[in-house]
Amino acid sequence: MRILAVDSALGPCSAALWQDGRVVAEAAAESAEPDAVLVPMVAAVMAQANIAYAALDAIAVTIGPGSFTGLRVGVAAARGLSLAAGVPAIGITTFEALAAALDPADIRGRDILIAIAAGRGDVYAQAFGPDLGLRGGPACLAPADALALGRGQRVVAGNGVELLRAAAPAGQVAFLASGAIAAGTVAARAALRLESAASDRVVLAAALASPPEPLYLRRPAIRHVAGGP
Repeated sequence: MRILAVDSALGPCSAALWQDGRVVAEAAAESAEPDAVLVPMVAAVMAQANIAYAALDAIAVTIGPGSFTGLRVGVAAARGLSLAAGVPAIGITTFEALAAALDPADIRGRDILIAIAAGRGDVYAQAFGPDLGLRGGPACLAPADALALGRGQRVVAGNGVELLRAAAPAGQVAFLASGAIAAGTVAARAALRLESAASDRVVLAAALASPPEPLYLRRPAIRHVAGGP
């Protein structure tokens, strides 16, 4: 199975070609302009892997939450590549991508709480079990409310950990350093989803017919110019 994955959800951009259980080509860059770097990055990854777009089985993309512009660029790129290659585009949430990247040794049977800085002192948060099973839906919450998600002892990861640290109950929460999302992790999660759908034609047809959409948990802030509408 070959999956091309792209990510531009949280600022840095990355692309990876995943084939039969491992990443065979990847690229990443810190950029405030994902629209300028993501497509050339994809072309470079495909050239490095020496694989034609027609040979892909799927396109994977991080759908959010995250940067408003980054999400739009990433999802648009994935949908365009999906149409051109005639393969499904699969959306993976930022929460799932960050949780799946954690070292199992750091989890040690505990629930996982992913916290992403949302601005205005809030976080986007979602809890997972140690096996990455969902503990509930995503939400935009105050730090103290986010810490109520999950069960028992938890590990917290994501770029919103510092917002939660001061409100954490002693002994109940372990905070982990989190790096940027790796497109290879996004591809691996998409592969699992495809494998589970392979025996179900209805599920697979739905994946083809329903391209991914950005996941927004709060409307973007809009500044009104004085004298404007």
